[in-house]
Amino acid sequence: MNPPEAFVRLYELYFGQTASQAYLTNYAEPALRGLRVNTLRSGQPLPARALARPILWAKEGYYIDPQDGFGKDPLHAAGAYYLQEPSAMAPASALAAKPGEQILDLCAAPGGKTTQIAAHMQGEGLLVANEIDRERCLALAQNVERMGLFTTLVTQLPPSEIAEVYPHFFDGVLVDAPCSGEGLFRREEAAILQWSEAYLAQCADLQLEILRAAVRTLKPGGRLVYSTCTINPLENEVTCLRLLANYPDLELIDTALPGTTPGLSIEALTRIARQWPLLHAALTTLDMVAGAKKQELAPTALSRTRRILPHSGTGEGHFIATFVYRPSALPTTKSSYQRDRQTHTRKDNRMHVPPDWEQAWRQHAQAVLTATAEQRINRAPRSVREGGGQVLFATATGQAPVPVRGVLRNGVALLTRPHQHIALAHALAMTLTTSDVRCSLSLPYGDERILGYLQGESITAPDTPDGIVHVSVAGYPLGWGKAVKGVVKNHYPKGLRRRYTFAFPERTPSTLSNSSQKLCACIG
Repeated sequence: MNPPEAFVRLYELYFGQTASQAYLTNYAEPALRGLRVNTLRSGQPLPARALARPILWAKEGYYIDPQDGFGKDPLHAAGAYYLQEPSAMAPASALAAKPGEQILDLCAAPGGKTTQIAAHMQGEGLLVANEIDRERCLALAQNVERMGLFTTLVTQLPPSEIAEVYPHFFDGVLVDAPCSGEGLFRREEAAILQWSEAYLAQCADLQLEILRAAVRTLKPGGRLVYSTCTINPLENEVTCLRLLANYPDLELIDTALPGTTPGLSIEALTRIARQWPLLHAALTTLDMVAGAKKQELAPTALSRTRRILPHSGTGEGHFIATFVYRPSALPTTKSSYQRDRQTHTRKDNRMHVPPDWEQAWRQHAQAVLTATAEQRINRAPRSVREGGGQVLFATATGQAPVPVRGVLRNGVALLTRPHQHIALAHALAMTLTTSDVRCSLSLPYGDERILGYLQGESITAPDTPDGIVHVSVAGYPLGWGKAVKGVVKNHYPKGLRRRYTFAFPERTPSTLSNSSQKLCACIG
């Protein structure tokens, strides 16, 4: 389906006729796809074919051929990489999260940016990943689990409630906001069908509302990255101007990302507004607000924002802006949420774990984990979540506030009891390496038993002693099994089972290292 004619006319108005013609030419080509290596994993390096074309703004990102079938490869199930549109990797790169920081991904689903941020944090600190939509939040939680994240809290709450729980708490906040999705036109017909000028204005208002909540969560000196996968200045530059007019303590700083284009200047916006009434009305209202609040901005300030333009052929389209919060003073009173729920947000969660769960965990951990891995996991507080099947978590939050509702995943699930039987959680398996477990069935890439395991089948392993075994492919974790007389009974979650195929036929078992060809290593 072709992009809306009105959008193409506006694209020419923004960037010129040559850019508009290049956009239409590029639009006829297949949408770009990318692969981002999960640097939290330590398995065999991916084949050179997957890493041949680097993405400039994401050092762990690479362009791939959409027809390569990487999404159906076992290494994808093992969390060795994340498939992501190339320009969508730019916002997390701009945020540049560091180990030990407290970070919020406010509009996090389906998890590409969350998992990228977590990799930058190297497993240290706290990452809160929030998504208000239930179905999208479930997808987010599943990707957090697949990629083996340990210190992540997944929540499903309105941004305003997140701001109540975490006032002036975060070192960095990413708002990849809901938008009109003009950068999705090549991939999603629905984005074309819903597009209208009225929808752009509606999205811009929603984005400002979310950003207001985000600002309330920032520490002094904290940074806020605002991004969209849309092209128009109403949702991008003008939203930045509206935010600055409302919050004089915010400073717009340069988003230094290679391969990107500076944002439209105020002069350019004024020129465009002469031919676009909707933008003219927005700028007129903005002038009134900014004047009333004595907010001034240098004419060139918006060049500190960045775009990835579809006609460049490097990405489907993204806008990124970075702010720093520099308040003159902070409120000293606690939020109403903290005042009313102090005992729920500050108690050590270990106090809530019943003795039978602690006993079950000790038994499972001693039987399955090495002493080093057990010690590492036990450093985190633990909590039990009630619901449609109880779950024991190694929590990510420690002494940090925890919402009393809307928490889908606090850290890593260790044990589950869906009925009467307590069992090791699949999420735990996805955080472990072969050196963390007492018995590992490490299958080389290309072994057909891997495909059977991912479909829920029992697999043969003649040299494996009876008991719980950690199954992996080329050093990347897949899940649990139970060995009985040379057969590993399948514990791979039913909801994840499906047919996979090897996307790298050139990578045969003979090309892998001896450590990966060793089928089972067990510690007595």
